Amino acid sequence: MGRVYGWTIALAMLAIGLTAGKYIASPEEQLPPAQPTSFPPAVITVPAEEPTFHPETVDARALGQTFVHIAKKVNPAVVSLSAVRLVAHPSVDEEGDESDGFRGPFERFFNAPDEVLRHSVGSGVIVDGTNGYILTNHHVVENATGIEITLFDNRVLQGILVGGDEKTDLAVVRAEIPDGVLPHAILGDSDAMEVGEWIVAVGNPFGLSHTVTAGIVSGRGRVLNRENYEDFIQTDAAINPGNSGGPVINLDGHVVGISTAIASNSGYFQGAGFAIPINMARQVMGQLIRYGYVTRGYIGIRMATVTTEEANELGIDIGVLIRRIERNTPAESAGLKAGDVIVALQGEEVTESIQFRNKVASLPPGTSITLQVWRDRTLEDIHLTLGALPSAVRPQKAAARPAKPTPGIVVEPLDATENEYVDKTGVLVSEVKRGSEAFRFGVRAGDVILQVNDTPISSVAEYHRVMASVTSGEMLMFLIRRGMDNPRIISITKP
Repeated sequence: MGRVYGWTIALAMLAIGLTAGKYIASPEEQLPPAQPTSFPPAVITVPAEEPTFHPETVDARALGQTFVHIAKKVNPAVVSLSAVRLVAHPSVDEEGDESDGFRGPFERFFNAPDEVLRHSVGSGVIVDGTNGYILTNHHVVENATGIEITLFDNRVLQGILVGGDEKTDLAVVRAEIPDGVLPHAILGDSDAMEVGEWIVAVGNPFGLSHTVTAGIVSGRGRVLNRENYEDFIQTDAAINPGNSGGPVINLDGHVVGISTAIASNSGYFQGAGFAIPINMARQVMGQLIRYGYVTRGYIGIRMATVTTEEANELGIDIGVLIRRIERNTPAESAGLKAGDVIVALQGEEVTESIQFRNKVASLPPGTSITLQVWRDRTLEDIHLTLGALPSAVRPQKAAARPAKPTPGIVVEPLDATENEYVDKTGVLVSEVKRGSEAFRFGVRAGDVILQVNDTPISSVAEYHRVMASVTSGEMLMFLIRRGMDNPRIISITKP
């Protein structure tokens, strides 16, 4: 009975609750229920599953040993460079005029020189051990009057500046090798480098000889100054002052770049360093070694990369738009027109104006090329022969005059008064022509020439005899004493 009673009470209370609920519901709830809105089923497009990328597992120890191998292989070919150059004295303006308002009484009384010596340090890499050729940055050895080369084994050699190119910041120095052959690095293929690849930088930052740092290729085709010829490899391998001119190396131990610059707010490395691709450096280096200067191909146009709006209007995707044709140039002779769009050079696609300019400049004057041009919504082939970029043409040297067999130097006998402290040998420089090679490289009136090309100079006649034996274009190496200073070497090319 107990079980039946319990169920009876429960059922009664449920019935009462349902009846009461009917009368206390809200008015809205008493309205007929709204019919539910019918929505179409959602359609979700799922992309096809792409193959999962499974990178190879790299043993950290093995990678470390690769870096060790690179350092052992390349370090002997990396050198430290110390260059001395003459720069204008702060009290001499650009026209060579002195401003006494900026010269102290000490300088005025003792006739301070128009120029002062400055030192610069950097790195370089030996690319030809037989002939002693070293590749470095132009800004490291620019206008150097003396270059010291410190090798990996701490030997110190003298260097001669073969040539430099400011527009690519490259230079070649030749080491004077007393005997034997120097170790050299192997040049690789910078075009094969890809973003993300490991690279190693070697140099002498802060005077720390043969410092090795590692990183990856962070970017390609970087341009920092559009006035120069740049196509930099960007890297996060640490590059600091003193690294300039040092090699950047791939995991095969081959040089793929030359360290040249950093992007920094502090002047020190902040994660973005830049290297000149070795393929560009190889081409410039060849001209510097052969000629001592660089010539560049030239078309004679003003141009710009095609914008999106221009591309839509012209009915083309990419290219370089010719905005103006210069007069009396290969472009004018070949029939190129303003409004033409260059889309290919020698069959290679043209995408950007800097890329096109660099490619043309890398070709020697006289090269015959074919341009594919988009004109009136039609592709045409234009054939032309490159000229020489006007600013890259080397000025002709004036012929040496028999009466002046030296590069701007006038000498006279050294009397006992002048020679009191210098062992009574040599000849006195009585005059140096302003603007001459000798003046530019630091020879000054009052200097004493002790030796020319390993020949001791004891008289004016001996000096002129040695000078006459050197032909135009050959290097002259003067051993010069100034006052009580130690003798130094100044190298000059005979005009």
